[in-house]
Amino acid sequence: MYYKESKLIFEEIKKAKKILLNCHRSPDPDSVASNLALYQVLKHFGKEIKIISSDDIQKNLLFLQSTEKIDKVDMLNFDYSSYDLFIVLDSSSLDQAIGIKSPKLPEIPLIIIDHHVTNENYGKINLVDHVSSTCEVLYKMFTDWDVKFTPQLATILLTGIYSDTVSYQTPNTGVDTFFISSELLRLGADKDKIVLNLFHSYDFKLVKFWGEMLDRMRIDEEHYFVWVAIPFEVFSDFGKPKEAKSLAANIIFRTIKDTRFCIVMVEQKRGIMNLSFRTRYDFDVSKIAQELGGSGHTTSAGAWFEFENFDKAVEKVLNVARKYAKEYKKV
Repeated sequence: MYYKESKLIFEEIKKAKKILLNCHRSPDPDSVASNLALYQVLKHFGKEIKIISSDDIQKNLLFLQSTEKIDKVDMLNFDYSSYDLFIVLDSSSLDQAIGIKSPKLPEIPLIIIDHHVTNENYGKINLVDHVSSTCEVLYKMFTDWDVKFTPQLATILLTGIYSDTVSYQTPNTGVDTFFISSELLRLGADKDKIVLNLFHSYDFKLVKFWGEMLDRMRIDEEHYFVWVAIPFEVFSDFGKPKEAKSLAANIIFRTIKDTRFCIVMVEQKRGIMNLSFRTRYDFDVSKIAQELGGSGHTTSAGAWFEFENFDKAVEKVLNVARKYAKEYKKV
């Protein structure tokens, strides 16, 4: 058995009739895939399941089975009282899960399944394993449960793993990650469909937006990082592609020679700054994210905060980044 928590979670699920699942704010492929995978398994247990999200799902994920089951809701006014169990996946804090700063815990049992090193263990049961992705955690938990893996389920899980490892490039991509990926392929996962949709199907406006981001990119040569800050008006002009921020950080900004890390800042809603941090070396960007109210991994993290003045918000982020960059140089 992979996890002692697998049995505890299974017992809670057996007791529940109506179960709520949740994609975190600005859901990435691992968030969406982990929710869809658990949804498929729980439906076979005869449970009534609802998946909610505070944001729209990326269009390039609509190829996954059951994405139509994800409902966009107003998390601030959502009524949890009719559910027996709330399972939160791929969210290191309730803030990240719900998209509201300092939210109150729902008055129903809460189970956390996650892989982030910054997880706050805020559930009744916390299954947190610092592996490649939440989908890798789910594969192991499903194996503990003796789940029969269909090609559809295998495709969903491999989508989360392939995306969150940035095609197996992240440091937490381990031996188990490659073994599980090969098993999912053996079980019928459609790798070609995953690659086509995740990496070869970018919207024209999104790519044009990347061009704008590159034009605005700046380098802090003293502190060895690159950064870009995009105001809402520019973001809106290019169709508000929410996935652009994290994709640009992964694919473009983290690749700059002679830098240690990158920061991508986008005002995705008026007065709200969304941040993605990525590293090239062993620099811990989770410290920067946490000081700015976010969370994540040492090599990949995110945050968001409200502001009144865009330029001051950008300078706030840069000052925190420079502080940790200086500390890094002392080591």
